[in-house]
Amino acid sequence: MGKMFMGLVGKKIGMTSYITPSGVIPVTVVQAIKGTVADKRTIEKDGYEAIRVAFQECSERKINKPELGLFKKASIKPHKKIVEFQNSNLNVGDTLDISMFSVGDSINVTGITRGFGTAGTIKRWKFQRGPMSHGSKNIRKIGSTGVGTGMSKIIKGKKMPGHMGNVKRTVKNISVVDLMPEDYLVILKGSIPGHKNSFVILYKGGNA
Repeated sequence: MGKMFMGLVGKKIGMTSYITPSGVIPVTVVQAIKGTVADKRTIEKDGYEAIRVAFQECSERKINKPELGLFKKASIKPHKKIVEFQNSNLNVGDTLDISMFSVGDSINVTGITRGFGTAGTIKRWKFQRGPMSHGSKNIRKIGSTGVGTGMSKIIKGKKMPGHMGNVKRTVKNISVVDLMPEDYLVILKGSIPGHKNSFVILYKGGNA
């Protein structure tokens, strides 16, 4: 993943419809999670500047010893997730909340796509099926995979059956339709990666 400038971790609640003056649009509801700066990266020590933000408090037994030492050093409670952002203006102990976003902002969203397990070429790559009549036995087969006996191998990158989904993906320039600070909800236009209740990263600027 590339640089990410200031953001929050959220939990994808699901999709619904939202009524606007111009009509009804599909939106995704995300439950934002307040973050606390747990550590800072410095040029002298790490070669670059960044902050490490902790999200979602948890018990000590759910994290490893290096992370526990990090939280004790910062004098904050243990947290479940740590995300790094390219920002050097905040200090250890500072908090990040939903107020960093405004209605109309364009943000990027990174998440893990839904996993579909092992899938064939029709589902995975949208291949056209074979004929279903005249005794055909190639209805869902992948067809030719090579270029003859001269090469005698399959070219790298050939679209074939295999694992589908469950990969990190980023969608850019997603519009913030509405904010509900009392419930810590962010309403985003359109769809975002991930299944319901999965964690996503909402952030401004940068490349992922």
